[in-house]
This record gives sequence, C-alpha cells and structure tokens, in this order.
Amino acid sequence: MDGTVFFTTSISPRLPERENEAQLLAECRAGKDAAWGRFYQLFGGYVYSLCRRYGVAEGEIVDTVQEVFAQVFLNLKSYDPVKGALKPWVRALAINIVLMHLRKQSRGRIVYLEDYSDDVQVSGRGVLDQLNQEALLSIVAKLPLNLRLVFNLSVVDGYSHREIAERLTISEATSRQHLTRAKQWLRRHLSQPSVKQAYGLF
Repeated sequence: MDGTVFFTTSISPRLPERENEAQLLAECRAGKDAAWGRFYQLFGGYVYSLCRRYGVAEGEIVDTVQEVFAQVFLNLKSYDPVKGALKPWVRALAINIVLMHLRKQSRGRIVYLEDYSDDVQVSGRGVLDQLNQEALLSIVAKLPLNLRLVFNLSVVDGYSHREIAERLTISEATSRQHLTRAKQWLRRHLSQPSVKQAYGLF
C-alpha cells in the first residue's frame, strides 16, 4: 500500500454491514490492499456524508475525503482500540480535516459573535427527528457556517461545549449561544409552510 487513496462519488454514503474491526485493523496495519479496500467501503460513505453535512462544497468533497483517508493511512498505527472504537476515531480525524478545509476555504473569516441573548432556550431536536438523512443534510447545510459548525459538533456528533470551544478556539459561552441561535434558525426555517410541505412535516 503506497498511501495513494482512490475515492469516487460512486461510493454510497451509507455504512455496509459491520465487520470484525480487530481483524480489519490488523490486516490494514499489515499493508494488505484488500483490507484497505474494505476499510474505504466501511467508512467512505460515512466520511462523505460528514463532509456534506459540514458544508464542504460539492466539487471539493472527493478531494477532502481522499485527504481524510490519506491521514487515516498515516495515523492508523497510532490508533489504540482500548481508548475507543474505530468509527469515533475516524470521525474525529475527519472533523479535524474538514474544519481545516473550511477555515482555508473561508480564509479564516468564520465570525463567532458573542452578543446573542441567552434568554431563549430551545430544547431537543424536535422536528429534526422527523427528517431522513438526505433532508437533514440539506437543511443543516443551509445554516450560516459558524452556526452550522457548532450545531454539527454538538447535536449530531455529540461533542461537549468544552470540546467545541477547544476545536473552534472560542469560549464555551459562545458555543452555547451559537447552538441556541442555530436551533432558532432551524425552527424558523422549518416552520415555513412551503418548507414543511417540501419535507413532509406536520
């Protein structure tokens, strides 16, 4: 295995049946090409969907996915299954790559404001739970970039506000405020009759 990653949009963003991760990991570390092929099949669709959800431009998703798997290839020997499952490790690495890509794409102009009011509380995912994967990807992608990053990291990927603050170099208060603002934005957007009809929401 020479580290070259080939990935095309023909790979569906859905996870196939789970295989024995320990065996797959051992074979990948042994440099078996067939094992790396199965690794891409197992996680390729997941990483592809993650890139879409965070708002990587359609024309740049394939390159970003390739970069993620190139980093997986370089860092797989450092993965310790005792510290956690393989999928969260791949997810964390992919998110790091995507965030770096988005910062570069926006030339560092991701503005996190700290003047939002904390007096409005929006609880739970609510109507978002009624959406299928494609609809969720489509709607979340419409969020302003700063709100989208916090929403994805918190609601979808399960990071704490402390972890989000560290990743985005913002305060925990700003993370909480942006999450509230993102939920407000989504609730307003999904309350529009035309949007509710388009996504079959009632």
